[in-house]
Amino acid sequence: MKMLKALLLAMSLGIAAAAAHAQPAKPAVEPVSLPVEAVFRDMADAYRGEPTADRITVALREPGRTAQQGAIVVKIAHENPPPTHRPAPTPTPGPTQPEAPGINKHGVEPPAQPADPPEVPAPVLIAAVELGQLRLYIHGRELTAAMTSNPTCYFQTTLTPPPTPDGEPAPTETVEPLLAALARVIGPVPALPLALAEFAPGGALPVLTPYTPDITWTSATTRINTPGDPITLTGQGRHGPAKLLVDSKTLRPISLTAMISARETALELTLSAREPDDPRGWGIDTAGRVRVDSITKLGKRLEKPVPAPAEVPAETPAAPPAEPPADPAPQAPAPPAGSP
Repeated sequence: MKMLKALLLAMSLGIAAAAAHAQPAKPAVEPVSLPVEAVFRDMADAYRGEPTADRITVALREPGRTAQQGAIVVKIAHENPPPTHRPAPTPTPGPTQPEAPGINKHGVEPPAQPADPPEVPAPVLIAAVELGQLRLYIHGRELTAAMTSNPTCYFQTTLTPPPTPDGEPAPTETVEPLLAALARVIGPVPALPLALAEFAPGGALPVLTPYTPDITWTSATTRINTPGDPITLTGQGRHGPAKLLVDSKTLRPISLTAMISARETALELTLSAREPDDPRGWGIDTAGRVRVDSITKLGKRLEKPVPAPAEVPAETPAAPPAEPPADPAPQAPAPPAGSP
């Protein structure tokens, strides 16, 4: 029995070796370089079409310590969605008949085109962010926040750029990145999709999180012959390297890893796409809530204000009835003429 097992083992090894020798080795697939800005442009386009939703797992890892983890949800939509930045396909020319100037093929002169194109409404970004019990709703630059555990109050403000060093209001043309504006109001939020949704090609690459303000992205590569292989962007920050993985099919980010402190603290974001619900239900109902002047007051339960009773104008007291005039005092009759 032992000899039979040994023989079978030797045969299996020999067959495997022969098969390996007979099959040619697969050539190594070399990564292909991509333009970094083009990858960012495609990621921005992924958040400019249909509504999206991402669940982001956030982890802070530091040597010798237990990783701190949490999760946030980011939903994005647009009113009047902006056009994507991908070049439109060139139509294939077909057989055409020459036409007389100003006359179409039916012999009818086409209507004159308006001199100015119709005005297109500006796109408006809509976003909902879930941070534990804290809910944020962003419409353009209007921010509304509330706690799911406290239905008594809400916070609302306009995300305007900070004043100038002289204390003057920022110029109207100043555009502050949305994540930077949020960080000034509620603290840093690593809502990476928000940074991509407002990225405009041609300018500086977006700061993906408030924790990674100084990353320089230097390369983007992928293996186009390997199905499912992600696009890998590599960069360098002040405290160390950074890596961003992008789904090669959806062109949405999969993960971000970056060193964010000199103590070798690493920020790790892992993104997973979700099915978004109807953006019309993302808003925060403020009915019955008291507006507070600071987001730090959202955790304090407040008494709902009791509506004051409608004021009823006081009735003017009726004037007392006029008393009848008093009878004149009786006068002595005049003495007869000629009396002493």
